[in-house]
Formats: sequence, structure tokens, C-alpha cells
Amino acid sequence: MKESTRKWIHNVAFTTFLAFFLISFCYVGLFTLVGDDLEGGGQTFFQFFSYLFGKLFFCIFPFCLCLGFANRMFERKTNRAVLRILHFFLVFLAYFIFMDLLFNHLFEDGEVPVGQIIRHTLPFFVCYPITVWVTHLGRAVFLPKEKKDFTSILD
Repeated sequence: MKESTRKWIHNVAFTTFLAFFLISFCYVGLFTLVGDDLEGGGQTFFQFFSYLFGKLFFCIFPFCLCLGFANRMFERKTNRAVLRILHFFLVFLAYFIFMDLLFNHLFEDGEVPVGQIIRHTLPFFVCYPITVWVTHLGRAVFLPKEKKDFTSILD
């Protein structure tokens, strides 16, 4: 396998698992704080974990995998503005499918009200620009700038 292919696969896997860890950590933390109690909700231990892991591996992981692939678009040497717009729409589509429709209605019965879909989609429009800004700021602060070789102006 070529080194560039190996590096590309590594970058996709790293982004996927980092996003999965962070989103899962937040989800499990929020679920623990505000979720239904096992005894109070009338769930068995198996039902609780099948619900929890079903959402983690059928909703959050595919979204993170799409995010890992979408983030590799910026390795191309094309117009960055077009790539940013394409990235936004691809990530929004993945979010809408996996985190809105599938995540909120995976184990639920009945129809999906439009108001609920809109209410669950709005956090994306808040979190996406914040995430892009924080990522850009973090790279500017923590990643070293390219060091250019010294060339004398006298030569």
C-alpha cells in the first residue's frame, strides 16, 4: 500500500474515532444526567444498553465516519471556498440523516413531526460555525508554521 493511501486512511480513522469519542462522551454524559432512570422507566438492564449502544453505533458512528471522509476534502488543492461550502452541505446531510432522523426516531414509534425535525436540526447551524472557528483558531495557535530556509538577499 502506498504511503499516501496509508496516511489518508489514518487521517480518516483518526477523525472518525476522535469525533466518535467526543460525541459519545457528551451523549452518555447528558444521558446520565437527564435520562430516565432504569427502574423509573420500566426498562431492564439489557433494554437500557441496547437502546444506548444502538444509538451510539447505528447513529453516531456513521455520522462520525461521514465526518472523517468529508474532512479529507481539504487535502485537495482546489478552491477552498467551494470546498468549505461542499463540506458544509455534506456534513449537514450526514447530520440530518444520522443525528436527526435516525437518532431521534430509531427506537421510537409513530410519525416524525416536522417541528421536531426543525428543532433538532437548528443546533447544527449553531455548532458547525463554532466548531470550524475553534478548529481554525486551534490550528493557528498550536500547529507550527512552515519554516522557510534562510536565503540571503546578498546572493
